[in-house]
Amino acid sequence: MATSDPEVWQAAVPVRLELAPNEVTTPEAPPPVYVMAPRMSYLPIIAQQLLSSFEHVLPPGENTPWFEYRRLPLKWQLPIGVLYDLLANEDEQPWQLTIHYRHYPSENLLPWSSPAALSNHFFSSLKEAGYICRWSNTNAVMTMTNTARDDLWQSIQAHDHKQYASILESLSLTPQARDAQAPQIPIRLLIRAGKSGYLSGYDCISLTSQPAAALEESSEEPLLLESTLEALLASSLEQDAFNKLQSDLQSGQQHVVVNGIQPPLKTPVAWLHTNLHYPDHFLYVVIRTFSNGQTSGPSSS
Repeated sequence: MATSDPEVWQAAVPVRLELAPNEVTTPEAPPPVYVMAPRMSYLPIIAQQLLSSFEHVLPPGENTPWFEYRRLPLKWQLPIGVLYDLLANEDEQPWQLTIHYRHYPSENLLPWSSPAALSNHFFSSLKEAGYICRWSNTNAVMTMTNTARDDLWQSIQAHDHKQYASILESLSLTPQARDAQAPQIPIRLLIRAGKSGYLSGYDCISLTSQPAAALEESSEEPLLLESTLEALLASSLEQDAFNKLQSDLQSGQQHVVVNGIQPPLKTPVAWLHTNLHYPDHFLYVVIRTFSNGQTSGPSSS
């Protein structure tokens, strides 16, 4: 089974969107727009859907959508659920964002040439996941017909899990064992250092993207999340930082969030990937603090 749980696809983040004041050309600004943004979607898709609500007040120019949260430009290549888990203040609902269609901050974000930039990035990420799951074999994604690619991307834009699941199943991206080697899970680990609150940039956020084994090498028992995190952190952090983060995780000062929930560290990582991976077939794991001491991360409906 390669597709995530259909109920997970129903999860959404309540968002309040206000057009940037410097892009309003009328005496009165348009009212904020409230949306339930699917966790599995991407912000540029939301921007395109809301353009009709704002375009009558925009100044002349080309539409280059981008978003800010507390003056921090948001990375458009990350799914909405990942951004929310990583950046939102605890208990913040609706999530209050500023939407822009002008003055794109190319110094802070990946280049944006057209809406095709998002779909191209998605398929590149899906190909990387397929490379991991199928042991360096990218043929499943590389040989998709244009029609299949269009249908898959349309399923994400339309938030159509049934069509998405049907197409993804045809790609056979379920992690596979090979010879004596355990199946590999595509994981992206995002660590937010320091306390939650104002972020002046992404310097305090690190991203590690690498495969993780689904089974223990010695016993072939399912590898647990805590063991996976230990291996990923050990390979990406210096010893002192590794020891500090491990201690904070064990004491509850740091929290692990996967698609809006805090799973027990004894959860098998393969189960998490099967049920909670994002459309690009990666399991995104966020590690962060919550300043009010709460034991659960930012929630969403």
